[in-house]
Amino acid sequence: MSSPVQISFPNVIHIDRSLDRPVYLQIAHQMINAIQRGVLLAGVQLPGTRSLSEALNVHRKTIIAAYDELDAQGWTEIRPNKGTFVRNKGPQENIALQSYDEKFLTSYPSETGYRFKQSILLDVLTVGPAAGLEFNDGLPDIRLLPLERLSKVYGGILKSKTNYKHFGYSHVEGNEYFRETLASYLNNTRGLHINKNNILTTRGIHMSIYMASSMLIEPGDLVIVGDLSYYLANMCFQQSGGRIISVPVDADGISVEAIRELCKTKKIRMLYLTPHHHYPTTVTLSAERRVELLQLAQTYGFIILW
Repeated sequence: MSSPVQISFPNVIHIDRSLDRPVYLQIAHQMINAIQRGVLLAGVQLPGTRSLSEALNVHRKTIIAAYDELDAQGWTEIRPNKGTFVRNKGPQENIALQSYDEKFLTSYPSETGYRFKQSILLDVLTVGPAAGLEFNDGLPDIRLLPLERLSKVYGGILKSKTNYKHFGYSHVEGNEYFRETLASYLNNTRGLHINKNNILTTRGIHMSIYMASSMLIEPGDLVIVGDLSYYLANMCFQQSGGRIISVPVDADGISVEAIRELCKTKKIRMLYLTPHHHYPTTVTLSAERRVELLQLAQTYGFIILW
């Protein structure tokens, strides 16, 4: 086919500007779906970028970006001085598009074709705010971020040719300069005689807790937490097979006396706490209790994770 395909694209492509997904990707993905379902047949010529931008009421550069995305994924080919055409065969060249069932193309299967381990422990229910005010347990409000300033700094880094080193894989343990600086800080302020090789950085606290749980906890191990405690940490401990035991938390932090009594009758594997600003009460563990906990850990041989 040499002439552009004559279909009503506004009826095929529906743009939702409230979504986080860029408009050009919405267009590209819906056109891919149209190709898979046979709405756009192999070999047809797509409309020009100007006419399609007018039909969809978007900027012409948005259509150009969508066509570039289709070409990059292998769904179309751009022929110089002719236009953009749907490829005779898509990215899955050994599978004829016509052999697909229409139901399969328009929706995902309700279940996979293979079995895998499932657990509700690490599931987190996420509910978006329905109003301008959001009530949570202390998470920062990202709406206060200086995005304009951050974007300028980030753009400046990207434009500097001397910063290509940031685009490769870094050390598995984390940024070397950061680890050296952190080791120096802990030496000077906490009396920890360590160096960068004793520090492993992660993408966040959840990853750290999960990794520590996977390495240190065996099924049946007893883990002491405060009452109340961080629910995601508790889930990680249980995912690794740990059994949770909660002890009271008062104005001076977690109860050392309750932990001592438990150690007399049970084999404790780990104690999880946050010395500064315990979650969710925000109380600070007193200096006296910190020393007592270290003495208990030395006497009974349990791990302190904080």
